[in-house]
Amino acid sequence: MVFTDAGLAGREMKFTELDDVMQDLGFIRWTWDYDMAIYEKKYRDEATGKDYYLRIRANAIKGRIEERGAVVKLEDPVMARHIEHHGMDYEAEIPQHLAEKAEKRLNQLKAVLV
Repeated sequence: MVFTDAGLAGREMKFTELDDVMQDLGFIRWTWDYDMAIYEKKYRDEATGKDYYLRIRANAIKGRIEERGAVVKLEDPVMARHIEHHGMDYEAEIPQHLAEKAEKRLNQLKAVLV
């Protein structure tokens, strides 16, 4: 599931500021290298025991990730189901109640980034 209307894609900001904001909102930066970082927020469907992740990718457009003054540009957030030992299923249907929680968190992020 891609949140194309989240209003985050294309936003640019200093990496250090984004990193602080994402941590405050419960996102974890699990994946990063010199040119990009991916932030994730885990959601569990208690009824089924399945895990889903809301992911936001930030690409370095000035400098390199974790360098002083680095600037990143955000992509559209995505949500996918995690399948143990296989990875992420981006085609999986996301339960409505989890999609709503993710949208609420994205709105919080958007409000902070204004």
